[in-house]
Amino acid sequence: MGKKIKILSGVLGVAMLFSCIAGCKGGSETPGGSQEGTPLSSMGEVEGTIHEYNIGTTAYDIVADGKSDYVIVSRDGIASGGDESAAISDLRYFFGQATGIDLPVVSESEVAWSAGAAYISVGQTSLAEAAGVRATEEDVGTAGFRIVTEGRSIFALGATEVGTANAVFELMHQLIGFEPYGVYTTALDENVTDLALPDFDIRDVPDIPLFMNSYGVYNVSPELRRRQRVTNSMWISAGATYHNSFYYLPKAEWELSHPGWYATGAEQLCYTAHGDAEELDLMIDAVVEAMKEYLIGNPDGEYITFTQQDNVGWCSCEACQAVLQKYGANSASVIQFVNEVSARIREWFAGEGAEYERPLEICFFAYHSTNDAPVVSENGTYRPVDESVVCDEGVSVIFAPIGMDYHYAFTDPVNRASYEAINGWSAVSSKLFMWTYCTNFSYYLAPFNSFGAMQDSYRFLKEMSTFYLYDQSQYNNSNCTGFTNLKMYLSAKLAWNVNLNVEELIDNYFENCYRPANAAMRKYFEGLRSQFAYMENVVGIGGSIYENTITTANYPKPVLTAWLDYIDEAYAAIEPLKESDPAAYDNIYKNILTESISVRYILLTLYSSKYVESELEEMESSFMRDLGTVNITYVSEHVTVDGLF
Repeated sequence: MGKKIKILSGVLGVAMLFSCIAGCKGGSETPGGSQEGTPLSSMGEVEGTIHEYNIGTTAYDIVADGKSDYVIVSRDGIASGGDESAAISDLRYFFGQATGIDLPVVSESEVAWSAGAAYISVGQTSLAEAAGVRATEEDVGTAGFRIVTEGRSIFALGATEVGTANAVFELMHQLIGFEPYGVYTTALDENVTDLALPDFDIRDVPDIPLFMNSYGVYNVSPELRRRQRVTNSMWISAGATYHNSFYYLPKAEWELSHPGWYATGAEQLCYTAHGDAEELDLMIDAVVEAMKEYLIGNPDGEYITFTQQDNVGWCSCEACQAVLQKYGANSASVIQFVNEVSARIREWFAGEGAEYERPLEICFFAYHSTNDAPVVSENGTYRPVDESVVCDEGVSVIFAPIGMDYHYAFTDPVNRASYEAINGWSAVSSKLFMWTYCTNFSYYLAPFNSFGAMQDSYRFLKEMSTFYLYDQSQYNNSNCTGFTNLKMYLSAKLAWNVNLNVEELIDNYFENCYRPANAAMRKYFEGLRSQFAYMENVVGIGGSIYENTITTANYPKPVLTAWLDYIDEAYAAIEPLKESDPAAYDNIYKNILTESISVRYILLTLYSSKYVESELEEMESSFMRDLGTVNITYVSEHVTVDGLF
C-alpha cells in the first residue's frame, strides 16, 4: 500500500507561524504592529477539550487480498441529499478509489447485528442500539461524533446528521488516509489490498461548536465544505441573514407613520423610539410580527438575527444620548430592545404560536457603534451596568471587531480594545457568537497575513467558550490566491482542535498539494513569510482589512521576480507527471497557477512601466486567461476581474 494523492476531478479531484522578528519588537509600539510587553492572556495549549482517540488492534481484516465482505448500513428513511446520505456516498466512493472494492449499502431494517457481522454502521441505526453504541448531544454536541468497534463491526455516528457525516469523514481518514486539502487536492491511500480492522473507541467534539468560514470556494464546492467539517449556514433568513433591521421595519412602509422608529443622523433604527414609550412598544410589536412570519416560513430553524445596518452611524437623539451617558455603550438599548422582542416571541410560542415553538436564539450585532458592551470593569473583572442589559436566555451577541489588527491575535497588546470588548460581552451574554475577518476586502489578490495570529486567536476564543465563529473571508470569490486556500484549510482544522500542531498541518498541506513541487513552493512561501515580517516591522503596515499593502516599499520588484523563479521551478518539477500521471499533473499545476496569480498581479500593478508594450500585453493577456483557468472571479469585495487589464 502506498500513500499518495488520489487525483479526483473537480472538487473530488505553529511552530511555523507568520510571527514578527523578535528583534524588531524592542521599545515602544512599532508602526502598524505589536508593542512591547507580555500578552494580555497566556495562550498555551488549551485544556478541557474533547478529542479522545483510543485505537487498538483486532484479529480481523476489513480488506484481505483485495477482497472484503463488509457492508455499509444506513438508517431507514434518511433524506436523499442530506449530510448523512452524502457522507455514505462519499464513504462508498472513496473506499472504492482506495481499494477497488465497491461496498454494498443496505438499510438497517434489512440486517441484524451480531458480533461476527461485518458492518460499517452509519448513524444511529438499530444495529448501533443493539450493540450499545450511542451518541447524544450531551456527549458530542451537534457536530461531534463517536467511532466504535464492536465485534467485527464499526459504528460511526453523531447526535445529528452533521455529526454522523463528520464521523464518516474521520473514519475514512483513519482507514484510507482521506484528507480534503482543497478544491484540487484530496489525499487518499491507493492500491489498498490489505486493511486490518482497528479497535476504535473515539469521541471527538469540535472546540468551536459551530464554525463557518465564508470562502466562495465553498459556494462552488459545498462538498469541500462538508468534508472539511465546516458548518453550513444555520440562520433563518429574515429578509437577509445579516444587517437586516430594515427588512423587519422597511422605511418605505413605516417611516411616514412612525418617524421615531428611525435614527437621527444615521441609516439605522432608533432603539429607544426617541424616548417615546408608546412608540417603542408599537415598534417592538412590529418587529415581533415580522419575526413571526420568518419563523412560520422556516419552522425548523433555531437561529435568527435582528441586526443593525452595515454602517458606522448611530442615532443621536436625546434618548439615545442618555442611554450612552448612563451605560457607556450604545449597545445597551439594543439589548433591552431584543430582550423584549424575545419575551414576546416566547409568549407567542406559549399561546397561538405553539406549533412553531422551538429552541430559538435571537442574535444582534456588536459592530461599529455598538462594539462595546454596557459593562464596568474593576481590576480586570467585568460586570453589567445593571440587570436590564444582561441578555435574556435565548438572546445572544454576535461580536464583530472590524477594527482589530488581524495580523495579531486577540491576546496581543495591539488588540487591547478588542480583547477588553470581548471580555465585556462575556459578562452580559452567556453564549458568545463571534464574527472575525481574515482577508483584505479591498485587495483580494494580495496576501493577507493573519496566518500567525490564527492559533492564538482560536485558542483564546475557545477559552472564552465561544459557541459560534464566522471567520469572514472572500465569500464571493470562486477561488483565492495568496495562500488563502492554505488559510481556509488551517482555519477548519484549528476550529475543530485549537491545539493541533500548525507546523505539521502546513507541512502536510505542501507535501500533498504540490508533491514534487513541494520544495519550490515552500521556498516561495518562506520568502513571503520573511517579507511579511519586513513589511510589519520595518515598513510598518498594520492588519486592517482594507489597508493598501500593494506598494513598492512592501513588494520590491526583485522580491517578486525571485518568487516567480520559484514558481517556474515548481512547474519544472511536475513536468514528468504530464505523461506519467496527467490527472495529477493537471491538479498540481492548478495549485501552482493559483498561487502565481498574487505575485503576477502585484508585479503588473506596480511595475507595468518596466516592460515593453508587447511584453506587457502578453503578461496581461496570460494573466486574464489564467484567472479563468483557476476560477478567480473578484479582485476586491465589490469589483470583479472583468476588464482588469
